[in-house]
Order: sequence, then C-alpha cells, then structure tokens
Amino acid sequence: TGNHDQPRLIARLGESRARAITMSVLLLPGVVVTYYGEEIGMTDEYISWKDTVDPQGCRAGKAHYLTSSRDPERTPFQWNNSVAAGFSSNPHTWLPVNENYKTLNLVEEEKEKNSYYALYEKLSKLKKSQYLKRAKLVTKVLSEHVFAVARETEDHGSVYAVSNFGEKDVTVDLSVFDKIPNKLNVYYASTISDILSWEAVVQVRRVNIPPASVVILTTPNADFVTD
Repeated sequence: TGNHDQPRLIARLGESRARAITMSVLLLPGVVVTYYGEEIGMTDEYISWKDTVDPQGCRAGKAHYLTSSRDPERTPFQWNNSVAAGFSSNPHTWLPVNENYKTLNLVEEEKEKNSYYALYEKLSKLKKSQYLKRAKLVTKVLSEHVFAVARETEDHGSVYAVSNFGEKDVTVDLSVFDKIPNKLNVYYASTISDILSWEAVVQVRRVNIPPASVVILTTPNADFVTD
C-alpha cells in the first residue's frame, strides 16, 4: 500500500496489478491499513516546483525535487467533481487537486459496477464476515505469474481469489486446493477478465485468467456472501 512517504499503489504498479494486490491484502487475516484514496483508485499527481511544499523536495532543489518530493501522493481526497474535488470550497488548496478528479472521485466510483471502489467494497464485505474471520488461509503459486489466495471453512464455504500478474492469458487448475468442488460461483471479476461477475459458475479444472486481471470465486454454499 502507499502512504504519505511512498507513491500510491497505482502509481507504482498500474491499476490492474494494484487491484490484484488489493484483493490479496484484503483477503489475508489480520488488520488492513488503507492509505486514503486508494479505496477509489486515486493516483499520484505531478506537482510543479512552484507548488512544491514538502521540505524534503524543497531541500533537493529545482533540478532534483521530483525524485525527492512526497507531495504527489499527498493531494486532496477526491470526493466529487465540484470545486477542489469537494475537499474544500477554496479552489486553491495547500496542494493542487489531481487533474483527473472530474472522472475519478468517490461519487463517480460509487456509480460504476466494476470500479476500484466496487472491488474494495466487495472485498471489505468479505473481510468483515464472521465466517471468513475464522477461515483457514491457504496460498498457492499456480504458475510463474499467477497467485491464488484461499480462505477455507469446513461448514460455511470457501473463497478463492486468483490474480494474474503476467502479460499473457493463463489457464489454471484450482483442483490443487483440497476439497474444492467441481464448480464455483463468480463473486467478482475485473473488467479485463473474460469471466463476468454475473456468470453463475466456472469449472475449477480450467479457469482462464487474462493478463493483469483478478477473479474471485466462492463455493455454492458460501454463507459469508450473505451473512
């Protein structure tokens, strides 16, 4: 994750791979820390020398401030498409608002079925499930670029999250997980995936994962989807 000293996740990895990291982190046991704005997919903003206020960047001087300043990841949260992205009624904030705020803001993200915020919201719902909190964690590297996280329970179903960090389609066999049924329901699929979130089931022995995409699957008896 990003923080006030490090570039945001999307700035480092791109949106598709950032989604995969977000998915993995939110399904792991323990407390999750999210840097503000990463739940809607905010990106770092270019800050000119004139607008730079970070002491670390200022000390580096005009020729080198871009590699030292932490201002790009500290811009105001983008609430909506109004003045200063709804962060302030003053159009001139301490740091400039990211230029993409007209289309990338919380209000717009809430409208989109496959937005970054939609992914975060779905994963957060799973994370808070009383059943998933007690689920066993299993992780597997399915190929050079495909990583899977499973949270398994004995009586309340299981969830399997698969990420392809590579540049090519990969077909994986999820039957390597113990006690997995032959078919799974699709809980979430990223926009680049050819598996759609409204499809009923997939066959576990041949699951196609497109490049830089995320798929979350659940067993048919998964209580945590509705608890």
